[in-house]
Amino acid sequence: EGHSTDYQTKIKLKELIELGHSVLLADFNEVGSIKEDNINSLSCLALDIDSKENPIKLKDMIELVKNKFDITPKIYYCTFSDENEFKFRLIYRLQEPVDVETYKILYKAMAWKLGKYIDNQTVNPNRIWAGTNKKVILNEDDEPITFEIIVKLVKSYSNKIKREDKKKGYDGRIQSLHDITSPLGERISKNCANFSAASFSTFAKISSK
Repeated sequence: EGHSTDYQTKIKLKELIELGHSVLLADFNEVGSIKEDNINSLSCLALDIDSKENPIKLKDMIELVKNKFDITPKIYYCTFSDENEFKFRLIYRLQEPVDVETYKILYKAMAWKLGKYIDNQTVNPNRIWAGTNKKVILNEDDEPITFEIIVKLVKSYSNKIKREDKKKGYDGRIQSLHDITSPLGERISKNCANFSAASFSTFAKISSK
C-alpha cells in the first residue's frame, strides 16, 4: 500500500512538471513555509544539467550516472529552453527519506563524482524546480539511491575532504568532532570508520565550504 501511494505521488509529480508547474521535492513540517529549517525529509534528489562549457546529452548523462552509482532516474525531462536534449533534469528516488544534512552531503558527493556536469549551486534542499513544456518520462523500472550507496559516497567524499584539510593544515578536524545530531547520520557513521567520532551535521557544514 505504501509503495502504491508513493507511485501515485510520482505520477502526480510527473503531471505537474509536464503542465509547466514548478515543484518542491522536500516534505515540510508545516504548510506555508519552504524554509530549509521547516523541511522534515526528502525522498528524491534532482540533478540539473545545462552546462554550456561541458555539454552532454540526456541519454549519455543517464548512462554516466548509471555506470558510476548503479542508479537510474525515476523522472527525467528536458527544460523549457532546451533544443537538443542538452538541458535537462534527472530526478532520482531515495530508497528511504533523508534529512537535510544527509541530503546536502549526498548531493555534494555526487556532484564531486560527476564533476564538470553538475552545478554545485543547486545543492539547497528547498530548491524550486521549474516544470517544462516537453515530455516528462516516468521510469517504472528505476534503480533508487540505496542506503549502501549513500554510505559508499559519504565515505569517499569524507576522504576527499580530509585530504584537502591535510593540505590546508586542518588534519584531524573531522575526527575530533563529536555530538552526532542526525539519526541517519548516526547510522551512516556506524558504517563509515571515518565518522567513528564525527559530527555529521558539522561535517555537512565543512563539506559545503
